[in-house]
Amino acid sequence: MFSFFNKFKDFFQKKPGELVLAGMILIGLALISFYFTLFLFSLSDIEEGVASVHLEIAQKTKSKIEGILDENVKALNDLAQILDVSKEKKIIIDRFLKERKAFTQIAVLDNQGWEILKSSRALVFAPEDLRDFFWSETFVTPMEGEIYLSRVYFSEKSEPLLTISLPIKSSPGQISGVLSAEFSLQEIWNTVAEIEVGASGQVYLVDAQGYLIAHPNIDLVLKKINLLKRRAVEEVIIEKKIVKGLGKEEEYFNEKGEKVYAVGLPFEETGWGVFIEEPIKDAWVTYRRIRNLGLISILATITLFLILFFNIRTLIKTSQGLKKSKVALEESKVTLEIKVEARTRELKELAEGLDEKVKEKTKELQERIGELEKFQKLTVGRELKMVTLKEEIEKLKKELEKSKGRPN
Repeated sequence: MFSFFNKFKDFFQKKPGELVLAGMILIGLALISFYFTLFLFSLSDIEEGVASVHLEIAQKTKSKIEGILDENVKALNDLAQILDVSKEKKIIIDRFLKERKAFTQIAVLDNQGWEILKSSRALVFAPEDLRDFFWSETFVTPMEGEIYLSRVYFSEKSEPLLTISLPIKSSPGQISGVLSAEFSLQEIWNTVAEIEVGASGQVYLVDAQGYLIAHPNIDLVLKKINLLKRRAVEEVIIEKKIVKGLGKEEEYFNEKGEKVYAVGLPFEETGWGVFIEEPIKDAWVTYRRIRNLGLISILATITLFLILFFNIRTLIKTSQGLKKSKVALEESKVTLEIKVEARTRELKELAEGLDEKVKEKTKELQERIGELEKFQKLTVGRELKMVTLKEEIEKLKKELEKSKGRPN
């Protein structure tokens, strides 16, 4: 361990820049990993939140509709028990229709499937209007002790209706007849229309055969559109699955051709399905904002660290260049000092040589001067002698002339 720290210390002293860059890269990767992890967790939470909100809306819608159906089925079942012991069936049924606006028509069938009584809030029936339902599910299913719910159909006034049939029990385990009623889905329509899903989402119902039975756009219901080809509807109605979110990873479109995010829940008793759809652009607006913010943060971090990386790299290169320049300067200094010392030594030697030469020349000059002085002395003495000789010659010339001038 000690040797490792020593090696690390030596390496840091030799190459501090590389360690700084490595540290910056590690810190940058750690921050990016942190942002990315936080970003993924946030997106996952938002995704789960979007699905949860839509499923919660679907569950609340389902509960409301089941509540409406259960309440009315219970009221109809209570009526069946009263009718079994009462002789004033017509009066009781008319009063029930007056109190329960959701029911438009009620019929009583005997244990052979014949209608023995039929009453309506809008129509009056004659004996010849009574029919035989022996082979109909309206009669068969209740006689087996089960409640029968028909598929949705429409009246002449385009009112959505549903037939509800249940057994009339005279004693526990014994069925004496069937009570059949036409039930209007208007209240369910109003419930579906009032539910809000974001800014532009919608709730709709599909029956067990795949037909649209409730939608904010009533015209679509009146067109009797079958939606079984939609994947969400198929999974809910046919496969009885809960659809937790279609449209996020694969394209899913509504009747307008818009890309939507959809969830769906099946109704256990009726076989219906409730669906929530919201345009992708609205459903995932928060998701996209977080995603864009996360991407911007990651890109900003990467950009910042790239800038820091290149700046530090530039500083390291500059520092290394300065170190190299310093080393080169020191080497130049040493080389110059050596050259200066050599030159000084040469100059010193040259000076010493010149001094010797000067001394030799001085000595030569002194000797020459001495010779010249001797020569001068000799020259001067000779000149003096010449002068004396000249004077003597002149003197002799004069004496000779004098002697020539005397008579013999």
